Amino acid sequence: PQRPRPPSYAEEAAEAEGGPGGESYLGILCETQVELPRATTFAPPFEASLKAPATARVAQPFKAAWVVANRTARPQTLRVTHDLDGAEHFMLAGRASYQLSVAPAEAVSLPLELIPLAPGEVPLPACSIFSVHHQAQVLREGLRRHIFVEP
Repeated sequence: PQRPRPPSYAEEAAEAEGGPGGESYLGILCETQVELPRATTFAPPFEASLKAPATARVAQPFKAAWVVANRTARPQTLRVTHDLDGAEHFMLAGRASYQLSVAPAEAVSLPLELIPLAPGEVPLPACSIFSVHHQAQVLREGLRRHIFVEP
C-alpha cells in the first residue's frame, strides 16, 4: 500500500483564498527539490562533566572533580592542566598539571581540592584536558563555571 503524497507548498498555496471577493493575492511560486549529500556523524570520543558543590566557605577546602569517559575502543592518554591564572580567588591543593591513561569504555574522576580565598560568586579555575592520541582538546573551558563562596 502506497501512502498518499502530502501536498506541496505550491499546491497548498494555490488552494489558499484571501482578500475581498475570494481573490488570491499569491505571487509566483516556485518549488525546487534538491538532493543533499549524506553526512556522516560520529559520537564524540570523550564525555566530560564537573561535579562540584554550589557553595563553599572562605578558607575551608572543598573537593570537586571532572569526570571524563573514554568512549573509544583504545586506551587514551590525557594531559590535564588546572589553570590558576586569573583564579586569584582560590588556592589549589594538589597537582596543577599531570598525565594519565584511560582504558577503553572507562570513566575516570580527576579530583581537585580548592581552598577559597575570597567571598562572593567567583569563577572556578579553568581546566584543560588534552587527548595525546587525538591531538585535540577534550575540554577547554571558555566560559568558566562559578561557585558562591560564603564569608
